[in-house]
Amino acid sequence: MAGILALDLAANTGWAHYEPGLDAPRYGLKRLEGGSEAARGLDFLQWFDAKMALLKPDRVAFEAPFVKNANTAERLFGLAYLVQVWAHRRDRSAFAVTPAEWRKHFLGAGNGRRSDLKQ
Repeated sequence: MAGILALDLAANTGWAHYEPGLDAPRYGLKRLEGGSEAARGLDFLQWFDAKMALLKPDRVAFEAPFVKNANTAERLFGLAYLVQVWAHRRDRSAFAVTPAEWRKHFLGAGNGRRSDLKQ
């Protein structure tokens, strides 16, 4: 096991995986399917389990839920909880990262406008 899987949890969950030896990160998007939050949660959990079995990262980082709209709170906190429970059960590290922490790590600055930081 090596590497890290980073997740942007949402109805369209973005993911990126990197481990030593790769030329570039692998990345993609998972659209959650289902007619209810429970069905979408199960779809996520099945996808996540398969992705973890395939990539075998020892760490999972996910964007800390930040909720502007109360309708998305259940989904974002639920997905974060599923990741943490999955990781705990399998003795893997899972942790939340704020957008400012991502920016500081990858871009050298944790604040500022997104358009300025992309340059």
